[in-house]
Amino acid sequence: SASLPSTPADTRALRNGWILKSGKSPAVFDPANESAVQHVVDVCRDIIRRYDIDGLVFDDYFYPDRFPRQANEPADRYGELRRHYVNKTVAAVHAMVEKTKPWVRFGVAPAGVAGGNGKATAKYNILPPIVGSDWMYDRIFCDPLAWLNEGTVDYVSPQLYWPSDHETNPYEPLAQWWDKTARHFRRHCFPSHSLTDLAATRAHWVEQGKQIDIDRRAASPGSVLYSASSLTGKKAGGLASWLGNRQYLMPALMPPMEWKHARNPGKITGLTLDGETLGWDDNDAGRYVVYALPQELAEEDVAADAPDRNYLAAYIAGITYKPEFELPAYLLEGYRYAVAPYDRYGNEWAATLL
Repeated sequence: SASLPSTPADTRALRNGWILKSGKSPAVFDPANESAVQHVVDVCRDIIRRYDIDGLVFDDYFYPDRFPRQANEPADRYGELRRHYVNKTVAAVHAMVEKTKPWVRFGVAPAGVAGGNGKATAKYNILPPIVGSDWMYDRIFCDPLAWLNEGTVDYVSPQLYWPSDHETNPYEPLAQWWDKTARHFRRHCFPSHSLTDLAATRAHWVEQGKQIDIDRRAASPGSVLYSASSLTGKKAGGLASWLGNRQYLMPALMPPMEWKHARNPGKITGLTLDGETLGWDDNDAGRYVVYALPQELAEEDVAADAPDRNYLAAYIAGITYKPEFELPAYLLEGYRYAVAPYDRYGNEWAATLL
């Protein structure tokens, strides 16, 4: 929040000494205050329990920008201590998610450049990015490499809010660095794109499409588009349709979190087609992916080119959370069908072919 207090909850938080505020920087809960951190954990737990969400993401501010050193902070290492408290906060939320609903993906959207000053990268034997300047390490006291190294995030979504021809922070080398770094720690990177500045004109749309292509060349498993108002609200102006007709022509599955243990639910049984409806026995997978495979194509022509998938994404008819699926009219003739368990961790298990 930029202005406090605005609600009774804000007033209570201020009275309890949980809030840090400095200048125009957003107000944040104090990472060094155990009660404030526990409150953040409790709120996140409440969200996860109440709603069937797939993921949770934190924005990049854990300390106000250039928050002055406090009297109880040692002059020679207060930055180190602040990063320690931020790391503990991230770890506490991650531990709660793992205990409550371990399939929910927890991550942070840090500033777009990390490790640029060499301090963080040296600790983890990672090369710093070749472009950009890391301001968050010493100004808002964030060290995303620490979270990746400690395994306390499932993904990072760096805010790469610059065009591909930016003079100091060009998009492509930063996207490549983040994806390579996340894979080094066996985690995912979903680059965040700013639609606020790239939704107004066709030229901006082309730039957005170019950036998504860069993500794919870097082998990122997906992209985050910020914010939804530029896709569905009054400011949308057709960007969603433009992307859908060019960048998102086929369905996609979330990447599996291979670092988490998931039980194999077993193959689908009782698969039948009754009119337009595929049905099968529920095996508690949580959800299922349905394929429509052209009858004229051989098995090797439709098989996936990735070891953790059954068939090519082009043949996904849909994803369902129920043990049934209504086929659209255009898929009723000339196809054979397959259904695979697709668990909440992103794992697709062996398919059953009808």
